[in-house]
Amino acid sequence: MKRQLALVLVPALLALVSFNAWASDGDILMVSQVVGTGGGHTGDECTFWKIVFNNSSPNGKSPWGVCQPPVIKVYAELKGASASGISGVEYAGTYGPTNAPDPGYFFIEVPAPATTVLGNAFFPPDPAPRGQNMVWDTCQTGGSAGRVLLATLIVIPTTPCGAEALPGEIHLAGGRHNDPSNPLFRCPLFTVCDAPVFTKVCLGDNLTLCPAPIIPGCGTPGRPPCPNVATCSTSGSFAINDPTSPGVGACSPAPGKTAPSAAVASEATWSQMKALYR
Repeated sequence: MKRQLALVLVPALLALVSFNAWASDGDILMVSQVVGTGGGHTGDECTFWKIVFNNSSPNGKSPWGVCQPPVIKVYAELKGASASGISGVEYAGTYGPTNAPDPGYFFIEVPAPATTVLGNAFFPPDPAPRGQNMVWDTCQTGGSAGRVLLATLIVIPTTPCGAEALPGEIHLAGGRHNDPSNPLFRCPLFTVCDAPVFTKVCLGDNLTLCPAPIIPGCGTPGRPPCPNVATCSTSGSFAINDPTSPGVGACSPAPGKTAPSAAVASEATWSQMKALYR
């Protein structure tokens, strides 16, 4: 009897260990390429950005350009259970640590081509609800880089950038859809390429079960309670003007980049950027 019980418990314990030990079955990746006077880093990809002055670095040449806001690429990063490809995505962008209004930035969201795109992930801004579903009729494998483009975010600070003013700090992350299609998956998620099942996998490496008030949308006050078996998580991050962000030397070379100048982006001044939206 003891042996039979052990044979039953071992697989169950292994399943729990694998659930907790697995880093991630996929992520929302948000990166922006360094532009301007990169000092050897032009074209590198960063998960943070500093909208700074031209004279804000020791040599007077900011690697981010003159008051240059980022253009953020949002990718589905495939790994773990999603490494072989995905058939769909369900997520929303989150701003800051709460659902309170986060002033200071305006985002223009350009979804990548897909068979079906419903809703918006990053617009309208807080505290309005957000959520996007993307579906493809063919399996998206992400190629050799293991990335599938989801959207391009054009960032427009609403605070002037100049000698006496800097746009404020803001943090972005991938969160759950405001109205999840499955109450047991309160997380940003991929559906993998296993039709007709379309298995869902939560993204990120901070998976937890409800209730969990520290995870946005899981046990949040004012929302209906979620089942204790519901999985919650967040995924990815992007920081703008965070004073604790590392220097540009911490950025990573873009996929396929072979030299510091191989992926130079076009440079625009702050005045030119504002003129586009008058």
